[in-house]
Amino acid sequence: MTSLSGKRIVVAGGTGDVGAGIVESLLKAGARVVVPVRSRAKGERLAGDLGHPEGLILADGEFGPGEPSAALMRTILADGPIDGAVASLGGWWQGAPLTQVPSGDWDGLLRNNLTSHLLAAQALLPALAGRGPFVQILGAAAEYPIPGSGPISITAAAVGMMGRVLAAEGALVRQVMIAAFVSTRTRRSDDPGWIGVEEVGAAVTGLIADPGEAMMLTLPPRG
Repeated sequence: MTSLSGKRIVVAGGTGDVGAGIVESLLKAGARVVVPVRSRAKGERLAGDLGHPEGLILADGEFGPGEPSAALMRTILADGPIDGAVASLGGWWQGAPLTQVPSGDWDGLLRNNLTSHLLAAQALLPALAGRGPFVQILGAAAEYPIPGSGPISITAAAVGMMGRVLAAEGALVRQVMIAAFVSTRTRRSDDPGWIGVEEVGAAVTGLIADPGEAMMLTLPPRG
């Protein structure tokens, strides 16, 4: 089993379904895992779901322009440097065709599914320089157009390119492309094609331990 004993890892989006699975895998590998939380209630729910593990650290705050990110990073780094970070951010959306997407929905999706990734990268990458990778979690929508979910495909593709630009600028960025439905605590399935959230967590844990040379790791459907 991969060991991350002594490592401190930040998981942005760690209270989400996939993020929680990543947090659990990192904890099992011996890491101390810092999860930024805007909602203390969500953070406490995550801690309870995981059995209140000693290695889980909830950091109140969010990545935002200017002082919010700076304040959060001061909290994160107060106990020492970080050795890796994961961005498991954004959510799903299903609605109108692109020609009819309301401007309010569009602005919100850009903020939650794209700008959030940039703000996390801007805050975390300087702290990671020479220490460990920044791992982005992507969905298959980044490569496949999904009618009725155009903003998701567009923002996911943009996050993928964001990582490539960051890498070209010298950052150690790795990407996990989830090309399958994921069975999580809140959305379980026995469908043989679905992958378990623990498989996503194991993939991320492996990349934190050994980033290797390839930038993209794809997790296909089972079978």
